[in-house]
Amino acid sequence: MYITYEGMVDMDKIKDPLEKASLKCQINEFGQCPRQIFKIAHPARNALEEGKAPPELGTAESAEEEEIDWNKHSVPTEVAKNNLKNVELSSLYSSTGKPKLKTVLSMGKPADVKFSEIPKIHRAPITRIVPLTSRPNTVVTIGQDGFLKVVDLYDKNCQKSFKICEVCISAIVAVKADELYALGSWDNNIYLFNIASGNKSKPVVAHNNSISDLKYLQRKKRILSSSWDCYIKMWRVVGSNLDNEEELIDHDNQITCMAVDDEEQCLAFGDVEGNVVSVNIEEKEKLFSVNINNQRIIRLFFLHSNIVVGG
Repeated sequence: MYITYEGMVDMDKIKDPLEKASLKCQINEFGQCPRQIFKIAHPARNALEEGKAPPELGTAESAEEEEIDWNKHSVPTEVAKNNLKNVELSSLYSSTGKPKLKTVLSMGKPADVKFSEIPKIHRAPITRIVPLTSRPNTVVTIGQDGFLKVVDLYDKNCQKSFKICEVCISAIVAVKADELYALGSWDNNIYLFNIASGNKSKPVVAHNNSISDLKYLQRKKRILSSSWDCYIKMWRVVGSNLDNEEELIDHDNQITCMAVDDEEQCLAFGDVEGNVVSVNIEEKEKLFSVNINNQRIIRLFFLHSNIVVGG
């Protein structure tokens, strides 16, 4: 993106408020490219001892636990001693409450893997794909072009196409399976959209920055929205509209993703600084917070009693 390079865009000269908001969203999403990354020369190609792999790569035989300065991690020891209301972190922590950082290498070869390419559905990158449970081989896709599309994977064609907004649609969640969906976008809005009728609700200005993720609480009939403005909010679904905004989380960093456990009691979210935070939804009580190598959290989800984190 050319606009991410320093000095390429002069915001003061842009008069169109929509264009200015769109550019700000893109810059916030992609960051800014530095003029200079390295200030010293790269090491010589043959600087490593012959036959010895660089320490950051490792080998299958040397996939051991890394030594970590535990003083840098604000991980409560009790995290590993109890389940924190059915949230066990055995996949992230050892029995002492210290993170496990093991390298897992898959040495197997893919067998009989077949790839099938579908012609370009969107004019810009696809951001999310969700299945239609009532129609096998059919998915709903959203993209940076502002479109929502229904795609038949078997016939490899687009069955429905809807223009939702002028900027990227960044999040989607089913409110009523295969019918009503909540959509979040870079224009800070949440839309409720019925793919059966094509009806779209009036956009709700939900946050002061782009929507990063949406989750639906089936038992409570509530939508959770997270944003780059560092907030997580809860919304009541009334018919095909949103009502009763409730601030759930006021975080220190931009929030990138969320996950909710099967009981809808525990919320986990990640941020741009690599923090994973768990909160009791009903009591709004923080259960724990841990940093994963200071790297942006891309996705996380609950798997049984574990939280799986991708960064």
